[in-house]
Amino acid sequence: MPRTLSDEPNFRQYTLNDFGDTEQERLKEFCDFVNINGGRFMLSNSDSEMEPGVSYFEHLYNGYDILHIRAPRTINAFVPGVEMTTEILVKNY
Repeated sequence: MPRTLSDEPNFRQYTLNDFGDTEQERLKEFCDFVNINGGRFMLSNSDSEMEPGVSYFEHLYNGYDILHIRAPRTINAFVPGVEMTTEILVKNY
């Protein structure tokens, strides 16, 4: 697991560079390339909404197998009250 840039319990990134919508779209294009060429992929991310009730990743990866799972946020194991969050798994197999 990569180290975080911060010891703060509410960090948002592992690297100095943002990984925003543009990078998500580039990753999706790469997944399309892998899929078209017969390869398999699976990716995970924390789920996010474009608007209430509309998943950004369900919209972006429409046509792929999408699973929602509940997962604890345990980046900093010493923080009391670890909360559950929704993660998304996207795969083409």
